[in-house]
Amino acid sequence: MQLINCANCFVLHAVDEVLGVAVINNVLYAVSYQSSVISTYAADTLSPIGEDIRVDGMTRPCDIVACQQGRQLYVLGLSKCVWRVSTERRRQYEQWLNVESSHGVMGMSLTSGRLLVASDPRSLLQYSATDRRLLRVVQLSDAVKYLTHATETTRQTFVICHQGTALEAYQWAVSKLRFRALTGLLIGVNPAGDAGVVSPPIFWLMGTSTGMSPPIFGVAM
Repeated sequence: MQLINCANCFVLHAVDEVLGVAVINNVLYAVSYQSSVISTYAADTLSPIGEDIRVDGMTRPCDIVACQQGRQLYVLGLSKCVWRVSTERRRQYEQWLNVESSHGVMGMSLTSGRLLVASDPRSLLQYSATDRRLLRVVQLSDAVKYLTHATETTRQTFVICHQGTALEAYQWAVSKLRFRALTGLLIGVNPAGDAGVVSPPIFWLMGTSTGMSPPIFGVAM
């Protein structure tokens, strides 16, 4: 592990409470607490560029991700709504998706055309960014007390940040899950990087795009 010394880091611009940032073409887009405005800054200097985007109807945003190919932003709100916003055409936006969760939402990521939403307290919902289809739901067991963020890598793995493990209820951890689409198998990877299946189970795969019935498989980290 490489540690980076931030002793020479400087604050370039002071802003309100920012809950998410994304970058397209050297423009940094930021969403702030209880604001319907997406603020814009130069990504290299963090100086305001005066091209803010107001999204009428958007309330309580909590995260934002960028689609580089389509030059679009996806903004997740605490109301469990995802807004799709164009960065090329002003005032072109839509209430694109309602997240199918009975609990609150925490964060969102976008990888290879798939949108991954982390839902409190312990579930992941994966959607197609093309047609909004719910592709799969990963339900974590009660060992995970609090889920803060999740992302899908390009190697068919999920990386999650959470509180609560099989060993310690209040321990914060970053865990990696590998999903094999053909078998429906979800494999946990321990901090040493070794894949394996152990017990008691923490993660349960609740459904997949291949039509498998839950629960399929569970592993512990």
